[in-house]
Amino acid sequence: MQTLSSGGNKKEADFRSYMTIPVGSLIGQPPDVESQYLEKLPKLPPEKINLLLSPETGAYVRGLVREYGLQQSNSPALSFLILRYAFGEFSEAQFSSVIARELSVQPEQGQKIAKDITENLFSDKSAAAQQPPVAPAPPTQPVAGPVQKSPNVLDLNKEQGPPPPPPIPK
Repeated sequence: MQTLSSGGNKKEADFRSYMTIPVGSLIGQPPDVESQYLEKLPKLPPEKINLLLSPETGAYVRGLVREYGLQQSNSPALSFLILRYAFGEFSEAQFSSVIARELSVQPEQGQKIAKDITENLFSDKSAAAQQPPVAPAPPTQPVAGPVQKSPNVLDLNKEQGPPPPPPIPK
């Protein structure tokens, strides 16, 4: 992976933000690992796909890293763990120990982070929020008959006279 310059420009910040989205965290992975996940992605339920592709998930991860006092450089690694968890690579019980090991944090902190993630990203309540909005119901009133042609109020082909003079104030 190429290293980014420390110029601090907007493109660099956008790129780093993209890597905190779970699917964006694949950028730092070997090509075979990246393609393995991308091939399996369409087979996931729609709410998990939305979660893994959502910029809001990336923002959540960045906030979580700040909240738990981790280095921002840990954000892509945490996003990749969320991706792996979404694919079922480890159970909820294993999630905290994997987080603790991969991010080099204390087991208690790994448990808190895992609990936060499972409650806010993977609970039934949060999955419902990730669902696309339901289309509105069709109108119950019958639709009016065929549309009638409106008369052309301003016919530019017809000679127009001058506009009426403005009223004179008294």
